[in-house]
Amino acid sequence: MRLYNIAVDGKLHAVSLPTPVAEGSNLRATVNGKDVIVVFSRVSKLELTGMLRVQTRAFHIDFSSMRDPTLPTVRVDGRPFVVELRELPTQSSEKETVTRSIEPMVAPHGVIVAPMPGRVMSLRVRRGDSVRAGQPLLMLEAMKMENEIAAPTAGTIKEIWVEQGTSVNRGQRLLEIF
Repeated sequence: MRLYNIAVDGKLHAVSLPTPVAEGSNLRATVNGKDVIVVFSRVSKLELTGMLRVQTRAFHIDFSSMRDPTLPTVRVDGRPFVVELRELPTQSSEKETVTRSIEPMVAPHGVIVAPMPGRVMSLRVRRGDSVRAGQPLLMLEAMKMENEIAAPTAGTIKEIWVEQGTSVNRGQRLLEIF
């Protein structure tokens, strides 16, 4: 996890980001103490422009002006913002993770099974909860990657066979949606 103080047009923000950052992955970040999911995808490998999605809002971002150290500017949907970035020291013992959404494996009758071996980091639903398609159900850690398992369809949580901290094998039942 990397910690930053980011001044945007003179207003200071405390931001923490997981490292390494994999482009196109869902990153669980905090901005001024609030948890957010952030995704950045570049237009091309050669350009410093792309789409930034923060929660459900999408922005066109242009970082090309950041190369000028005298006036580092980021354009968000065409509007310029002067940005100063200061990385803060962190403890080296912190585990570094990347969060990404992956397609869950669905067995017959709405049973969601683990797409890979790992450990359940957190459950986001309880038995009886109504869920919408794409809603996060749980976080599965595998090889220092946090994998968000989302509902493939809308429905109600009928059964949960795991709890936080449970180690699972590929194909093991996690929960059931009906």
